[in-house]
Amino acid sequence: MKRYRFLLLAFILFVYAFSFIATKRVELCTGDCEKVAIFRNGFYPTRESYILGIGRCSDNRISDTLCITVRDTSGIDWNVVADSACIYATRAGLPAQKIFIFRTGTNPPDTLAKKQCP
Repeated sequence: MKRYRFLLLAFILFVYAFSFIATKRVELCTGDCEKVAIFRNGFYPTRESYILGIGRCSDNRISDTLCITVRDTSGIDWNVVADSACIYATRAGLPAQKIFIFRTGTNPPDTLAKKQCP
């Protein structure tokens, strides 16, 4: 009888733990976060070979500045990449953004291009 009580207790704990994990709160990305995600998904696949990250320059704040982190690749005109980023940002509903393109591997990061979008 003790064996069944132990199995019943283990089963109840398992069901409780599973329901706790299965009902984890999902944070929705709305507003500015959604627009930045649309920009990231539209712009990133076209240049995925050298782009490492795309997002707001300030953490958890709505701003007018987008940062693109890239690896050092010679022969790329970063001003043209910044122009393309402006086009994608405007299409994503982010007009009048400032685009910064940073190269990783240096401290502080090396600014390859700056662009004020119309």
